[in-house]
Amino acid sequence: MNKHMKWTVVFLLTLGWVGAAPAVAEEDDTILGGDGASEEVSVDMFDQQQPDPVVVKSSSGDSEDVEDQNISVDDGSISLHIQDQAIVKILQMLAIQSNRNILISPSVSGNVSAALYDVDFFEALDAILHTNGFGYQLEGNFVKVYTKEELKEIEDRNRRMETVVLRLKHLTAPDAAKFLEPLMSDGGAITISGDTAKGFDVTIGDGGSKSWALVDTLVIHDYAEVIDDMRKLINELDVRPKQILIEATILEARLNEANALGVDLNILVDYDLEIFDSPLTVVDQILTGDVVSGDTGGTGGPSEGFKAINGTGGAGQTTVGDTLTGRSGVKLGYVGDHVDVFVRALDEVTDTMVLATPKIMTLNRQAAKLIAGQKLGYISTTATETSTTQSIEFLEVGTSLLVRPFITDEDFIRLELRPKISDGGVTPIEGFVVPDETTNELIANVMVPNGKTIVLGGLFKEDTKVTRKQVPVIGDIPIAGWAGRGQDDVVERTEVIFMIRPTIMRDQSLTKLGAQTTDDIEFVRMGARNGLLPWSRTAMTTAHVRDAHRFLADGRKDMAMHSINKALTMAPQMTEAARLKEELTGERLYAPYKGLLQKSIDLHIFDQLGQ
Repeated sequence: MNKHMKWTVVFLLTLGWVGAAPAVAEEDDTILGGDGASEEVSVDMFDQQQPDPVVVKSSSGDSEDVEDQNISVDDGSISLHIQDQAIVKILQMLAIQSNRNILISPSVSGNVSAALYDVDFFEALDAILHTNGFGYQLEGNFVKVYTKEELKEIEDRNRRMETVVLRLKHLTAPDAAKFLEPLMSDGGAITISGDTAKGFDVTIGDGGSKSWALVDTLVIHDYAEVIDDMRKLINELDVRPKQILIEATILEARLNEANALGVDLNILVDYDLEIFDSPLTVVDQILTGDVVSGDTGGTGGPSEGFKAINGTGGAGQTTVGDTLTGRSGVKLGYVGDHVDVFVRALDEVTDTMVLATPKIMTLNRQAAKLIAGQKLGYISTTATETSTTQSIEFLEVGTSLLVRPFITDEDFIRLELRPKISDGGVTPIEGFVVPDETTNELIANVMVPNGKTIVLGGLFKEDTKVTRKQVPVIGDIPIAGWAGRGQDDVVERTEVIFMIRPTIMRDQSLTKLGAQTTDDIEFVRMGARNGLLPWSRTAMTTAHVRDAHRFLADGRKDMAMHSINKALTMAPQMTEAARLKEELTGERLYAPYKGLLQKSIDLHIFDQLGQ
């Protein structure tokens, strides 16, 4: 629509306006005056970019048609009742009745119906135009009426893109760009700063890099209203993340109970006990011949060991009681000339409890890992057809906690976690070192209320082992059968319980917790110092500095200096004593230590800095 345009200006002169509205000229491009006279005037109102104007034609008859349908103005309040009338005529009469200048685009056409009561000019204009797909702009004293498409074209022509820089506080630039992308208009652009390098290890290959050292930044090129919407969205999203303190409790209780009762019996016939090494091995020695000759008091070799006193003899032995090597709490024995009885009894209970309470703090949605234990090293061997490679690897044992929290809007915390408690060692087997590990761990994904403790799970295990040895038939006899019976009972109970408590930490809580922990650490340090022997150097220097502070508080500077000198004599590197001496003397302690080259370099630097 690049052509010269003319618009019809419709306005009302208040001079001489009394009663009914004047007749409207039937000619195009007219200015309507209050005296009823008409004069054709060509008004060049807009540049070449404005749409072609429509010429409002109005005759007395047309005006009367509209007026008959009741358009009235009373003290600025408009009431109108129209039915299926041309919108151009309605706007013309609305301008005349309200003393307004209205310019109408040629694209504005159609009939309207409306019933309005006691509304002002702009309320009437909004009701008539917006409900019929039209709109208007205000420029000075003129009301310009357009279609909505024309309004959008005008708006697009007048819009200008601008560039702004948004610096993020907590949100990452890539995430922010994804959130803003749906708001970006055609032709707009968002540029983000680079990602931070991952990991903690610094190598020589990292030298010379120029990675982004400032906060995450967005450079946005778009329309002003779009940028405003983006700012509002960023303000809602770029908030400080919450921190969660996660406290895990792992309780491992072990109960080992052992009971034993055993009886060993030896019977000799035509043998003397004194010829045997042990009353528990008489039959074994007879079998091997490793006994003394039948003549008591004589000596003989193994070949003579089979002989009894009267040429014949016998022996009986039971070992089911395991009285010689078995575990026992008490042992009883009776030795006679031909009968030996030994009894073993045990009642042993071992209780073991391991309580681990790892605590770790992390940001929302960020993984954290805590390990408190040790690393057991062992050699790992890899053999191929051509070579054998050995490397040192480590087995981590102790208490560990791996966790990632997710805070919900309901003040609940979802936790992905893996608590673990383990012990182990390394065992040499056929020239190889093999790691052994005993572990109790749990992997869970749970929802936990903020600040509450829940039980994640647990394990109860009981092993009962009964070992029974007896002489056939005899051991089955009630009561008397214990003379030929031995029994060991072992009961092992293991119980493991996992509990977790996550707490969202507020700023005030973090500050209070830090201050309290710092005080506790200081008390621990002072307690350790107080436990030193009084003649240790640390204890003596601490006492001298303490005396110096006391003398200084009493105004006895000479005694304070004396105590400080004694402390510095014993510990010249004690900073607190040196600082107190500077305060007392008013002189800066100085000890030259730099070489000639360092001194020259310092002088050159100071000269460059103007110092």
